[in-house]
Amino acid sequence: KGAVMTEAKKRLVAYHEAGHALVGALMPEYDPVTKISIVPRGAAGGLTFFAPSEERLESGLYSRSYLENQMAVALGGRVAEELVFITDINDGDTTRTTAPLSFSWTERTTEAGLRIPLNLTQSRFFTQLNLSGYFGSTVVNDFQNSFDNGGRVVSSEYPQYFFRNYQDNGSLFYTKYRLSAYNLMRTSPRDINSRWGQVVFFNSSSTLKSSNFSGRQESVTAYLYFPGLFRHHSLWGYWAFQNTAIDWRNRDDYNFRNEVPLPRGTAVSRSEKMYSMALNYTLPVWYPDLAIGSLVNFRRVRLNGFTDYAFGDNPQLAVLLRKPQATNYISFGGEVKFDINVLRLAPELDLGFRVAQVVAPVRSFYFEFLLGTLNF
Repeated sequence: KGAVMTEAKKRLVAYHEAGHALVGALMPEYDPVTKISIVPRGAAGGLTFFAPSEERLESGLYSRSYLENQMAVALGGRVAEELVFITDINDGDTTRTTAPLSFSWTERTTEAGLRIPLNLTQSRFFTQLNLSGYFGSTVVNDFQNSFDNGGRVVSSEYPQYFFRNYQDNGSLFYTKYRLSAYNLMRTSPRDINSRWGQVVFFNSSSTLKSSNFSGRQESVTAYLYFPGLFRHHSLWGYWAFQNTAIDWRNRDDYNFRNEVPLPRGTAVSRSEKMYSMALNYTLPVWYPDLAIGSLVNFRRVRLNGFTDYAFGDNPQLAVLLRKPQATNYISFGGEVKFDINVLRLAPELDLGFRVAQVVAPVRSFYFEFLLGTLNF
């Protein structure tokens, strides 16, 4: 107990022990947590103590599910560290080195393509069809991570962490195709969304055979808009599906960026197949028309309530690991947004905040500020 730990070491041990406790609390029919400490004891940096039931102590018998849960709890500390640090673990459950993970590289990207807009507007509806396709190449040099100066496979020894969404040293040649279709009723100045409308996006991305990396992804997203209960209210939602070809055993595998909306407030892992949907109700609550000289004009305050759901499935990974690899993501909450004009410019800017209650995969509360499409 006389050992002195730095603040960084205390922080890491706290995350580590919290990982043990959290996984233990989530495991069905596992022993309850009775004590957590970050006071060093011998070679261990901390302690999480679970109290077995009297029945289990008396019988001395352990089921297979209990032992599997015990292994999951033992790994919980390591997993918690991975979410915050990249660490080098030695025997005795202590840490020699820690380092926030970052990547650095030099990149040269070239893209060329064609976009064809077709205006099909008639009567009260704005109707448009856009077709686009382009070829691109990205050449990366001097790629290294901050942990061991290696590439996107972090650590030369096991366990290793593979960041497929980064391009390592080499050339990536790819094609991308996009189709977008709009059929939206024209809006009045006080409408937030179209009273009736449909919007569809289709995206397809794939690498070429001459590329040093391989990847493929297709996605489709459809938005529907309906009138709300009162004037200028809007009931709207979306449905989306994304198929990502992930070769879990291929070190040259590459994942294109995500193209579908995901549940708000959740940290979603990339999946081979991702289904996503949401229901929103948006309404104006105030039209202040307040101006600070010619600098800012506050035009409207609006609210949005939402319920989001997504399901990520990895059938190929399930075959390799011989167990299901699927996750549900559920959240609900609300947003407050302020529509403003800055320096009397025509484009409106919206800013505000969002609160979200995450139900699955792990219950949590989330708060963030919003600036247009940027969240922070």
